[in-house]
Amino acid sequence: MPDEYDDKKVGVRKFIHALIFVVFLFIFLYLAFWSKKVYTQTTDSTNETMRQAKDCMSYSFDVRQIYYSKGTLSFDFYLLGFSEDSVKALTIIPDKFYQNNNFTFVRDFVFPKKLAPGETKSVSVDIDINSTFDVMVKDCALTKTSHKIE
Repeated sequence: MPDEYDDKKVGVRKFIHALIFVVFLFIFLYLAFWSKKVYTQTTDSTNETMRQAKDCMSYSFDVRQIYYSKGTLSFDFYLLGFSEDSVKALTIIPDKFYQNNNFTFVRDFVFPKKLAPGETKSVSVDIDINSTFDVMVKDCALTKTSHKIE
């Protein structure tokens, strides 16, 4: 009788050890797959951000001859000759946007045809400005430049 009882104890211990091993194996596999998923998502997000930053860094421009009167802002947009890409549209952000955080103040300006490096185009938009505004290539916040109405 003692031998059977000892054999059952040994069998139960082996089963418990095997069960603990399987549980730890599942936990390890879950953590491994979860870590891989987090790593993949992080690197994909970083790569997309870097691609957008690289694309936006190819623009260099100057805003000249700023004039504002009766709700209309006018200026010359000069895309510098060493810019790598053409520009199709601009976003103009008035100081009122930052005060009220209201997107109705923001205006987009689309050029009739893409503006090539070295070209200048006049821009005129109806917009309500107190004293300053920002200009950026559409969807490229890295290109944002601030200007003051004198």
